[in-house]
Amino acid sequence: MTSVDLSNSVGPIFWGFVVTTFLTGVAISQGFYYFRKFGDDTIGIKLMVASLVAFTLAETALSSQLLNYFLIIHFGNIDTLHEFTPSFCAEMICTMLSCLIGQIFFADQIRLFNWRAWPLSAMISLSALAGFGFGVAGVWLQFSTHLGLYGTTPKIEWTIGTSLGSSLLSTLLACLSLFRLLATSRIAEDYEGQVRMNSVVDVLVKYTVHRGVLVSLVQSAYLATYLVAPAKPYWVPIHLVLGKVYINTLLACLNTRKDLRSHMLSQTTSNTLTDMTFRVPQANSHEGDRNTVLEGS
Repeated sequence: MTSVDLSNSVGPIFWGFVVTTFLTGVAISQGFYYFRKFGDDTIGIKLMVASLVAFTLAETALSSQLLNYFLIIHFGNIDTLHEFTPSFCAEMICTMLSCLIGQIFFADQIRLFNWRAWPLSAMISLSALAGFGFGVAGVWLQFSTHLGLYGTTPKIEWTIGTSLGSSLLSTLLACLSLFRLLATSRIAEDYEGQVRMNSVVDVLVKYTVHRGVLVSLVQSAYLATYLVAPAKPYWVPIHLVLGKVYINTLLACLNTRKDLRSHMLSQTTSNTLTDMTFRVPQANSHEGDRNTVLEGS
């Protein structure tokens, strides 16, 4: 029997699936940790985390169905290797929803950090919504034209490229805005307590930059590989990983709040530190509907 080399068709999907399966396990562990440690968060935040974990499982299940379709149901049928299946359409939409939730969340954090920054928050949200809207339109065009997974037209390339570019812009704006807001929170170091306060700000800046750089690099790689070779499979594994990166970085931000706040309190007891922290709703808050907690993003 003649062997068939699938390295250039199914191979990238397979290796992307391997990485995304590992990241799914990490996301599930983070979700479990969150619900054990942060029972005080409001139902809205809990529903967000639950939906992110559900999207993670759905994305992995749908991408595994894609491999099942290529390698089991239609084993040996080379003609099916480039089909744009309904399961992959659903997987792409789940990924875009995961990214949208993360982007809107960080846009809201900027608004809560400094209400005067609401124009930046609005720009981030609008860019995220534009990325999602163009993304859904691109998926529909790809599916309805029956060109297959790697088939493309100038209209499809423009629509999906605009989606990826808008999403990347939203991420970059959020990262730069948080960096600026945190960096400008530093104060004059007139006494030891203020020096310690600035050290806490430095920790938050480091977390913000690291998270933003990681997500931006993945999105940039996705955009670049799609624009350079939309008819090749090289963008697919990056796409499969993208949603998990967003979900894991957001959950990591939520789960490190207590550790970072302990670090903050060990550095200084100044009440002014609460002005530097992000805010997440707390179910037992008696100060309006929000309670200030430290969050490392």
